[in-house]
Amino acid sequence: MKFLSLTFLLAFVLIMVLSGCDNNDNGTSDGGTEVVPPPSEVTLSALSDFSCSSSWTTRDGALGLKAHSGSGSCQASFPGESGDYMIVLTIQTEFDGQPKYSVALGGHLIKSDRYPLSSTECGCEEENWRDVCPDRKRTVDLGKHTVAKGDEVKFYGEEDWDCEEHGAYCKWHEITFQPVQ
Repeated sequence: MKFLSLTFLLAFVLIMVLSGCDNNDNGTSDGGTEVVPPPSEVTLSALSDFSCSSSWTTRDGALGLKAHSGSGSCQASFPGESGDYMIVLTIQTEFDGQPKYSVALGGHLIKSDRYPLSSTECGCEEENWRDVCPDRKRTVDLGKHTVAKGDEVKFYGEEDWDCEEHGAYCKWHEITFQPVQ
């Protein structure tokens, strides 16, 4: 009986080895093709992930230019996996100006524009603007781009002083990279 059991065991092992079913595909499937998971979403926070010029400060929960500083830039290295991404910029609009901004990726400009106004119902002399025409958090579609791990992500902004006594400080929150399949 032991001989018969051992014979069946050896026959089973031989069949498994010859059929290639050794249960160890070393992370591969489909005849040796490596299974690669899709890239994950990456969010770079303006407040913590970017290195910025001295003209930036925390303003109303976002990163914004210091009053009368003119302009400034921030840069970060893309930490995610290389691939195609939809890129989204999250900004904070104001009623009293439309700051200029631009975003570059790997040394190439991908978007340059002005912020929209948070409200067109307020004028420069608005006293209770925080209640009547508050800042608004908005997203800006920067398009689909191929991004390589380590690419420099650069944000540039300029203040806008449409109102003589106060202006818009090019406040922004983050840049998000959403993988495209």
